[in-house]
Amino acid sequence: MEWARNEAKKETELYNQKNGKVSVDFSQGARIMKNEQRLFNVGYLFLQSLVTELRLDKICRSIKGRHKYQYDLLAVFTDLIYARILHPSSKRESYEYCKTLLEPPKYHLQDVYRALSVIAEESDFIQSEPMVFR
Repeated sequence: MEWARNEAKKETELYNQKNGKVSVDFSQGARIMKNEQRLFNVGYLFLQSLVTELRLDKICRSIKGRHKYQYDLLAVFTDLIYARILHPSSKRESYEYCKTLLEPPKYHLQDVYRALSVIAEESDFIQSEPMVFR
């Protein structure tokens, strides 16, 4: 039994030598400003290539020709897709989630609600468009 304790002690010392301690210094004078965002979600970046391959930009351009609106339908549509996959919740909560993304929305919450009626009206068109994957 004494041999096993000695071997465990040797292995522990070797482990500690390889994985030494790390110390991090923090400045007490440095302050983080209130409401400053310092953390961003980037989980949607891999979805961007899929959305590009779906050619949603082409679909949104076609829809824009039939409707009069000022907001960016593609941005709203893609953000709703990202939020539905990564953080399923209400449309309002999806909008709030999108604010934490690396590229936050440049539209307003009311634009999301306005876009929903356009997306609903064009649902058959969106689904009928051929999706070509490369």
